Amino acid sequence: MSNRFALGLVAALCLCLFCTPGSASEHHAGSDPLLPRVWSVFVPSDGELGALHESYAGRVFLHDEDIAVDKKGVPLFGAGTSEGVVYASGICVGGDELLVENSAAVTLRAAYPAMEAVGRVDSVSKSFGMSLLNGGIALNNGSIDAGTTGEAVRLSTDGRYAEVGADLVALSCGMWATRSGQLAFSSAPAPSDSAGTDCLALNRGRISVSSGLGGHAAGLDATYRTRSLAYGMYCDVDSVGVNTGQISATATGGMRLATNTSPMGADVSACGVHGKSGSVVINTGGIAATAHGDRLEDPGTAGTPSAAGTVRAQAMGLWGGTGAAVVNMGEVVVTADGGDAGDSPLGGAYGLVGSTGSRLVNTGTISVSARSRGTANAYGIVSTGDAELYSTGTIDVLAWSEAGDANAYAVYAADGRLAVKGYGVHLAHDSHVLQGVWGHSATGFFDLTDATLYVSIDEDTPFETPYRIDGAVAGETHRFARLDGAFPEDIALVSVNNNEAVLLRYAPAFNPAMKALQQTTRVMTQCITMADEALMNAALKQASRNMAEGGPGEGRGTEGRTLFLTPFAIRADEDVYEAEDRGVCGGGTRAWGRDTLAGVHFVLGRGQQDFDPARFQDRETRMTHAAIGVQGFHRFTSRASLRLSSTFFYSTHDFEDKDPRNLEEADYKNQGLITRLAGSYAFYPIANSVLSPEIALRHEWVHQDTFTTDHMGWMGTRYGGLHEHELHGEAALDWRGRFKKGDTDIHPRLRLFAEQVLTGGTMTGSMALADHRATLADRQNDPCFGAQLSAGITKGETSLALGYTGRIEEEVTQQSGWVSVQVNF
Repeated sequence: MSNRFALGLVAALCLCLFCTPGSASEHHAGSDPLLPRVWSVFVPSDGELGALHESYAGRVFLHDEDIAVDKKGVPLFGAGTSEGVVYASGICVGGDELLVENSAAVTLRAAYPAMEAVGRVDSVSKSFGMSLLNGGIALNNGSIDAGTTGEAVRLSTDGRYAEVGADLVALSCGMWATRSGQLAFSSAPAPSDSAGTDCLALNRGRISVSSGLGGHAAGLDATYRTRSLAYGMYCDVDSVGVNTGQISATATGGMRLATNTSPMGADVSACGVHGKSGSVVINTGGIAATAHGDRLEDPGTAGTPSAAGTVRAQAMGLWGGTGAAVVNMGEVVVTADGGDAGDSPLGGAYGLVGSTGSRLVNTGTISVSARSRGTANAYGIVSTGDAELYSTGTIDVLAWSEAGDANAYAVYAADGRLAVKGYGVHLAHDSHVLQGVWGHSATGFFDLTDATLYVSIDEDTPFETPYRIDGAVAGETHRFARLDGAFPEDIALVSVNNNEAVLLRYAPAFNPAMKALQQTTRVMTQCITMADEALMNAALKQASRNMAEGGPGEGRGTEGRTLFLTPFAIRADEDVYEAEDRGVCGGGTRAWGRDTLAGVHFVLGRGQQDFDPARFQDRETRMTHAAIGVQGFHRFTSRASLRLSSTFFYSTHDFEDKDPRNLEEADYKNQGLITRLAGSYAFYPIANSVLSPEIALRHEWVHQDTFTTDHMGWMGTRYGGLHEHELHGEAALDWRGRFKKGDTDIHPRLRLFAEQVLTGGTMTGSMALADHRATLADRQNDPCFGAQLSAGITKGETSLALGYTGRIEEEVTQQSGWVSVQVNF
């Protein structure tokens, strides 16, 4: 057993023990046992099933040949009493803890015989596709088709027998799993011993079960009891039943003929997956359960639809006993028809049913419908004792009654306290969608003390419209403790009057495209600073040559050329995102006379901007930058100089929102022009040291076209265009040193700077979803402070420098590092 459920099943099966009241599920590894992820360990993958086969080595029973069984009793005429069982079985395994697997087709038919002029009759017909009797694992990968019927039974009407009546049963079951060693529905099953053993029924194929009763006829003194039962899977105490395939369960009642006016009790029941106390029943596939009550074939003069008797037709998707876990993550369709005969026939359709201590979980879809001449009940989820509920899936209910006794509820508390942990509602055009959809009996009630309402919407959902959410039970007030929206972060779920109602509002917290454009502009500004650094180095080299040549002339100072290449890495941290950019800046300069230089520069880079997924969804923007520019330098005196640069940039952005609630993406572009004018004045406080205060103006023009995202599920977001001009002022104090060691120059640099936007400093952009538009303004008018450190060495005509820049604003911190190689010739 140590490796039995490496795939998670043993751990899961151990949870069967938790399902007894006050035990297991309450202590499941500290996680909420109502959440769907807890139950995923019960549903193995193909690889995990392979590991499971290995762990059961030597105890695996594989069946890959078709089975067809057809059993029918011998017709009986004129007998006083009759008892009999007709049994059709496909695969029945009774060894200790085996893994039995079916990959073939199993077809079964069982029918009790026709009877004529008989007195007392007790007849049973049963069919079972797969039976696992002593624990282990039953796995169906093939198909199971089990059908059980009974032929017509006509009791004696001439008074020859003292006792006249019938008890007729037709039962079919696709899979049966127990540890008891007993066949299903045995009269005296052995106690179940769950300690240390597995008991799992897993359907990955197709199961179709049906049961039906034949016609019945008798005199006035005869009584009938008939039961037509169909179970897709039936799991005994503390066992697990999992359906990932398809299950169809259909039960049909008997046919009452014209000569029968006697009292009659008919129970017709169909269930997709049935689990007894302490069990775990899970559906991730499809289940269809249908129950049809009996009908009056031909009233004639002797029989009428109001003939005495009770007909109960009940269909259930998943049913769990005391302490069971009942989980639907797939599709459940349940239909019940109470029929036309008997006194107030009942048609009851129930999606999920739990008892005392049960955990009821629905994240799939449940559709139930019931009709009857008498009472029709259609309940999506039912609790018959103190239980807990987590349902974020879809529930549709419909009930119709000829007598007007129709009841349809998405959730029904038949008895005890139903503690709602989570419930999902879809808001559309009906502002009262959550009004009167729950119900309870006189002894049942709801507890929403710790309940979360999960809200979903679609593209037609109106905004700014209040939806009442506190009247799930008609005439009562139940308020959810919390609200949670299963939709994009840009849509706000607004509570009205302490969760009496909610409304939707389009209120994005920020504009991702605007943030990406701001980050692109910062990267370009830093790259311009790197190009300016190379220009200043060339200017200093020119000045050194001028001094070495001793005055005016045509020395190399008038002919100097430089080329530079600067790989860089930039990281920015903002309140809503983190960004990283890497690339290269390069270019060259040429001297024009002794005091003027002119050159060009370029930038190529790639970056990524990741928005905080904890607060702003899992959004990211991948960016590619390209820029080209010109720059110039002129020295007016040996101390005063002026620099001018103009850089055009073009950037492509690949935006993606990977949050499952808002899968969307877009490709868009932006461009801009940054022009900078800087003047500096040099002081020489000590030898080999230059201190230069500097002032500068920087103009930024940026542009971005309108674009719309491609959404994977519904409408995309429309982003408005951006067109901004801003003027910035800069002040800096620059210190440079120069030290010689042999024929090598060492030149450290420290630059302290401050920047302030001189115009509005506000970028404004719009976002729209359908007809809902939001305009967002992002103010960038806070002062910026920073420092630049670099150290370089020059040997001959080649220089190598290593630099770092750090800058901080109120909401943005940016760090840059680079290595620069410069060659003079």
